[in-house]
Amino acid sequence: MSHTVRTTAKTALAIVVVVLAAAGLLLHADVPQVPSNAWAPAGNMTSVRAGASGTLLPNGLVLVAGGIDANGASASVERFSPDGAHFLDAPSMQSPRANHSATLLADGRVLVAGGTGASGAAGATAEIYDSAANAWLPAGSLNVARRGHTATPLPDGQVLIAGGDDAGVAIDSLELFDPATALFTIVDGASSGARTLHAAAALLDGRVVIAGGFRRHESSRVDEHLRSRDQHRFSWSRSFDAAFRSDRDDAA
Repeated sequence: MSHTVRTTAKTALAIVVVVLAAAGLLLHADVPQVPSNAWAPAGNMTSVRAGASGTLLPNGLVLVAGGIDANGASASVERFSPDGAHFLDAPSMQSPRANHSATLLADGRVLVAGGTGASGAAGATAEIYDSAANAWLPAGSLNVARRGHTATPLPDGQVLIAGGDDAGVAIDSLELFDPATALFTIVDGASSGARTLHAAAALLDGRVVIAGGFRRHESSRVDEHLRSRDQHRFSWSRSFDAAFRSDRDDAA
């Protein structure tokens, strides 16, 4: 009887040890990799560029499109792969552009709109990148040529295009892009105030806040913006579907 008890106790102890060991393995496997909070090198892009866009795709790649190179606005595109930290080739856009907007749509495609064109002026062309096909598709043109604008995806799948500038003059118009028709529509009576190089973000309740920016955009150089006597900084924001308050602080 005593032998049986000791055997049972040993068996139970063995079971406990095995369970604890298994638990230890599971806990160890579940421990996440802690970020190093440090920069790591990545491969070089295939083309030099400034004023390009970078958009995370559903497949984990990053679409890098356009920008300015030694020859001006570029139509070149490449994709960054985090697997191996290198860049992959991609078909060029239909139109060269820089300082444009690039927005991930609900269906995984990317809307690219506006920006500085080959002539150096703001453009109204738009196109859509299909990540599944690795191809560019046509889209309707903006109603107003613009660069330095924002493009914010809305809960219903549309994209709100706001502000920007053309020939150094900030724009106060808004447009909505409908992915179902690939067309842009001006939003009547919904001016957000003329601004360029501002910020825009969708709120959790579906509204969009638009803040900051310049009234004039005479140079792409930030230090000249800061010294310019014609600059006008905005400290107000508005909700897209509600009345807005304006507390504008115009710099002298």
